Amino acid sequence: VVYADGWVLPFTKDIVDWKDAAVLLPQDSVNQTMDLLRNYTPQKICRMSQNALYIYNNFVKDSHARLRGILRVLDSRLAAKNGTYEVFSAMPGNRTSDFRKC
Repeated sequence: VVYADGWVLPFTKDIVDWKDAAVLLPQDSVNQTMDLLRNYTPQKICRMSQNALYIYNNFVKDSHARLRGILRVLDSRLAAKNGTYEVFSAMPGNRTSDFRKC
């Protein structure tokens, strides 16, 4: 759960869609948090947890992951400007290898 009015989370939406990995709430809804979270199914919570772990392992965990994220952003911007130009987009392994089964 992220309470952050006006925060800009790292990475662009085409790299990391935070709504798939975190519950983003306005700061003034802190008292309704538990009521809002009860609307999430166990499957949705599991998928969000998997996505959060993927984001952490591939973009946050260490300097290599942060550099990988920066390169993905640059690659995305180059692709947007020049068509399908991909230099830095290769990701290690398979996304599913980072996940436990739901």
